[in-house]
Amino acid sequence: MNTLTIAIKLSTLNTYLRRIYMHGIDFVKYVITAVFLYIFLTAATGSYSDMRFKRLTINDGLSLSSVYCIYQDSKGYMWFGTEDGLNKFDGKNFKVYRASADNKNTISYKWVEIIYEDAHKKLWFGSRGGLTRFDPVTEQFKQYSRKSANSSRLSNDTVLCLMQINEQALLVGTLKGLDQINLQAGDITRFSGYGIPEAVAVSELSPLNENTFLATTSLGLYVVNMAQKTSKKIILSDNPHISTVNVQGNSVWIGTADGLYYFQLSDIKNLNEQTVHKVISTSGIRIEQILFDPASEIWISSPGGLYKVDSDQRTKPVILTPQITHSLAIVKAPNLLLDKFNNIWYTTHGEGIYRINHSTGQIENFKTNPCDPESLSENSINCIYEDQTGGIWLGTFGAGISVFNPYAQKFQLIKTDPTTSNTLASNFVWTICEDREGRVWVGSNDNGISVLLPHENRYLHFNHEPGNSQSLSHSSVRKIYEDSDGIIWIGTDGGGLNRFNKKTNTFTHYKYDPSNPNSIPGNSVRAIYEDKNGMLWIGTRDGLCKLDKSNMSFKRYRHDPEDPKSLSHNFVYSAIHQDNKGNLWIGTYGGGLNKFNIARQEFTNYRFNSNDPIGISDDIVFSIHEDAEGILWIGTNSQLNRFNPATGRFTHFGIDEGLPNEVIYAVLPDEQGNLWLSTNLGVCRFNPETHSTLNYDVTDGLQSNEFNGGAYHKGPGGNLYFGGVYGLNIIDPEFIGVADDLSNIVFNRLEILGEEVKILPANRTERHRVVADSAGYGLPTHISYTNELTIDYSVRQFSLEFIDLGNMLSSAVKYTYKMEGLDDTWQNATNRNYVSYANLSPGNYAFKVKSQLSNGNWSNKIAELKIRIVPPFYKTWWFIMFEVMLTMALIFAGYRYLLKFRTYKLLEEKNERIKRANRQLKESEASLKVINATKDKFFSIVSHDLKNPFTSLLSISEMFKDSYDSLEDDERKDSIGRIHNSMKHIYNLLENLLTWSRAQSNRIQFNPANFNLSKVLQENYNLYSLAAEKKKIKLEAHFNDDIMAFGDREMINTVVRNLLNNALKFTPTGKKVYLEAKQIKNYQEVIVRDEGVGIPDENLKKLFRIDKKVKTVGTGGEKGTGLGLIICKEFVQKNHGEINIESEEGVGSTFSFTIPPENYPSEAERL
Repeated sequence: MNTLTIAIKLSTLNTYLRRIYMHGIDFVKYVITAVFLYIFLTAATGSYSDMRFKRLTINDGLSLSSVYCIYQDSKGYMWFGTEDGLNKFDGKNFKVYRASADNKNTISYKWVEIIYEDAHKKLWFGSRGGLTRFDPVTEQFKQYSRKSANSSRLSNDTVLCLMQINEQALLVGTLKGLDQINLQAGDITRFSGYGIPEAVAVSELSPLNENTFLATTSLGLYVVNMAQKTSKKIILSDNPHISTVNVQGNSVWIGTADGLYYFQLSDIKNLNEQTVHKVISTSGIRIEQILFDPASEIWISSPGGLYKVDSDQRTKPVILTPQITHSLAIVKAPNLLLDKFNNIWYTTHGEGIYRINHSTGQIENFKTNPCDPESLSENSINCIYEDQTGGIWLGTFGAGISVFNPYAQKFQLIKTDPTTSNTLASNFVWTICEDREGRVWVGSNDNGISVLLPHENRYLHFNHEPGNSQSLSHSSVRKIYEDSDGIIWIGTDGGGLNRFNKKTNTFTHYKYDPSNPNSIPGNSVRAIYEDKNGMLWIGTRDGLCKLDKSNMSFKRYRHDPEDPKSLSHNFVYSAIHQDNKGNLWIGTYGGGLNKFNIARQEFTNYRFNSNDPIGISDDIVFSIHEDAEGILWIGTNSQLNRFNPATGRFTHFGIDEGLPNEVIYAVLPDEQGNLWLSTNLGVCRFNPETHSTLNYDVTDGLQSNEFNGGAYHKGPGGNLYFGGVYGLNIIDPEFIGVADDLSNIVFNRLEILGEEVKILPANRTERHRVVADSAGYGLPTHISYTNELTIDYSVRQFSLEFIDLGNMLSSAVKYTYKMEGLDDTWQNATNRNYVSYANLSPGNYAFKVKSQLSNGNWSNKIAELKIRIVPPFYKTWWFIMFEVMLTMALIFAGYRYLLKFRTYKLLEEKNERIKRANRQLKESEASLKVINATKDKFFSIVSHDLKNPFTSLLSISEMFKDSYDSLEDDERKDSIGRIHNSMKHIYNLLENLLTWSRAQSNRIQFNPANFNLSKVLQENYNLYSLAAEKKKIKLEAHFNDDIMAFGDREMINTVVRNLLNNALKFTPTGKKVYLEAKQIKNYQEVIVRDEGVGIPDENLKKLFRIDKKVKTVGTGGEKGTGLGLIICKEFVQKNHGEINIESEEGVGSTFSFTIPPENYPSEAERL
């Protein structure tokens, strides 16, 4: 309903009320008439609006659901008074203060009805149980009540009003008198001797200057002069009850139970019935509040509604709302408010809240809607408050707080109102079209079409009607399009194509006919587009077709797997566009992007290829837009694509480039060259030149963060339409550009080692230093009132929480911070409002933080907290100086000590060298003795062992020479045998000597390798079997055939041969010799055991020493060289083994040695 109609009805209502008043119509008729007029006026003014409220309830931390007073302190925190405690709110969290008989550092009474801040930024809380002063810096409370000491005793515990009259005095109106509090000393005095009755109830105080004020009492209105200690009662005609006073310029306006009075301040000394005037037109109106608008027109509220008094003192009813309140509050909160945008707000008890646009006179009524969680939470409003940024806070009766954020309503929202039929048919929007007449067509998922007529504020609805062939063919509408002839075409999901007849409001249907090749290819129509030649292109789930409107025939284009120049996929989802060269671009659902050359009737396909970084990013295409340069911007299921047809190159933009989401449903341009993208996570404004982004989400007024593919449209006037699952958003891009800097960041919480820092009494010299005691960590002041912070080095692990109180109504505030002295650049914190630091080096830092404005820019208001990390004592300058001096002293002392020590060390080294030389001489002497002994033994062996066989040879040769002819043949044979034995002995002796000599000089080659030990043993067993048989000794072998070992095979063969030879040599006839082998631990062991003569104990230790001669003749007269066992020991040790002997004289001897097993690592590998 337009403003003119509303004005006519208001004028009619005003005239009728005047007649009622002038002709004295009785009360019953008056009530009946008033109710009729209320219904009449409500019909004239009420309308559904998309205003959205944020709700705060006990589930969010509020102490109680009924809120009676609201206040924002100078720091920016919100305070709420309830029946069960005082609440402090920072935008995210509540802190509740409750009365306690055992704790004086809290409020005096739980039900707070007045919140007031004085010029010293102290907060005062009035209740029916006393008054409380709160210092937010130290979080200390002081209570005033009847039970307090004399200096803090109130006239009465029920506080009705508060007012600071000057720098030092706070006036307190109570149920039984007026008190004055000295703000400096904090003591209280009774306001007496001024001519005001002491036991009177003082309900309102209004300042005139620093010494004069107006006191509204239960006995009337008084003018009080504090300097002169006098007061004067203002006499009104008929002496009505005074409810409120408003000082406006030079005039004082008085609201009473019987209308409105006023007087001029210039007449204050001569006030009487002649100088105090009454606005006659307000007679009979019980006034609760007086408000002046920017045009100086007066608005007055009463229990029956809202009235307006013009400059001619004519009173007109604006809103008639008979109200009954269930509130038990003593202090009546204001129900009128003029906001910073000059809107007038009027709260009611039962009819919600009204907003009146002062410029246009439009009246909006907002009520609770059980189906809408963003509507007003309760229709009964206790109080209203405007914060520093223009946010409207409403305290309700039983439903918490409802908050209206004017900056969050960036976008107009249209959605279903279940309480009326004049609304959107469904919130699930698939398509939008604004026609040339300004009507907005909205296609829904299951409820047909809604047509919004903005100028008439009403809707038309079209839906499928079974049995009616001229109704919409299907309830699911996926596309609405207006062609150049003004014809509205509707694509349905299952009912084919519809043509709307505006004259008859009927629909003509075009459906798929299997028998007609010229029919539409499918009944699910998703896209409609008119090319430059007036041809309509229809996209369906079953292919593309061209509609010739002259004969209504369809030409089909479908995917042909055998034809690469056909359409890539039959499912055309929502995107068809003709570029500036006449090519048609078609987006498909699963087949990528197609370019259709209309003249050649050929399709070129652009498909996703994971190996092609410059190809299209996805095969699902939702939208296509061509900019002025001929560049195509393509919204896909995975990223925004920029396509240059000249180069064939695609460039991709996604989350990493600042987009909120990579599912891009819509690409719409605005007049400034920006692209607006709807996604699965809000709407993005994208600058195609700079690639900068600005993202919006549900907190900015979007219907939801989720939008629908195909649900987008740009209207003729530049408005952008985006539809989703919860309604329709209308965006005016020019309106979005304005962004006020409302930032007000405070540091809200400090934690040390994970523990919150408490407030300590301010009795320390360093007020900003964190101190530790038995209760934890503390600061003398609250962190939000601290601009410097000093932290000891030992507890330098801390966390800071910050909050933007200027944007507390937004849940999407983004922050960036920098710790100067640590960070070189700003750190992006996104929505996180806290930061932690650990192990900061001692020094001075400055922590800075700022928030992001709604237009994407960063605020110029930077919150800063200076932080000093106190070094430990060992890093302080005086300790460092001490260290330097001590170091110098130690260096000097050390130098002298080192000088002496060096001298001593030189002498000691010389003595040590002398001692070492002496030791070396002794060792050389001992070594020479051993060498000489070895040499002597060697020459002894050479001289003695060679002498005997050569003596024998000489004697035999001499005998042959002198008596050969006389010798018998047996004697000759015997002599030749002795010669052979002597020669054999000489040969063995020489061979052992040469072997021992090579071993001593390391000239024997050592070639270790894996070899078969069993074969070596078997060879030696075979070698000595005949010798054992001749001596009638039984030689037994006990070993497996596959024993493998690692070593030099020839050396081990020599060892086995020597040991086996010795065993046979010293074993008498008829005895046994055993050759055995077995594995022990990580070694192979070879054992040669005999039943021979044995070895005396005194000779066992001499067997392996060349300087000790141990030579024994064998049992068969065999002679030895004395070198065999020495060679055996050296060869066994060379092969990393050990040789052992056990012997008992007369019983026999056992010689054994070990050798590494197969694959034993070489010496190089072991190193």
